[in-house]
Amino acid sequence: MLGQARIKQITDTILARSSADQTEVLMLVGDQALTRFANSTIHQNVYETDATVRIRVVLGKRIVVAELPQWIAWEDSWNPCKPFPCTRN
Repeated sequence: MLGQARIKQITDTILARSSADQTEVLMLVGDQALTRFANSTIHQNVYETDATVRIRVVLGKRIVVAELPQWIAWEDSWNPCKPFPCTRN
């Protein structure tokens, strides 16, 4: 599971890389676990942590919202303004 410190680090990094007028970052993190039994014994045990990053960027009158899987937003070279039309003309 992602801890509060790691989530804050990810969101702070995204906010620091944005050159937009306003940037909003929302992280949705969830854990799922499943245990299957066969003949009264544990047959399969699966645990998964999933995270999604939702970013809203405002530049002038333009607003763009994107939802990214966790691994894209965690890349060191990722810039929240790169996939969006959020550069000043």
